[in-house]
Amino acid sequence: SWDRHAERWVAAAEPKRMVHLGDLPESLRERHAALNPLLLKPFGGFAK
Repeated sequence: SWDRHAERWVAAAEPKRMVHLGDLPESLRERHAALNPLLLKPFGGFAK
């Protein structure tokens, strides 16, 4: 189902994003943190 596909995609993306954020300068990390809720919003319904 689409829900399961979205959950798998989010689960696969999560560790990569954490590793990626660890390498970013502080200013970029803050900008990314501000954008993150916007990027994840479409998946909010699937994660429930």
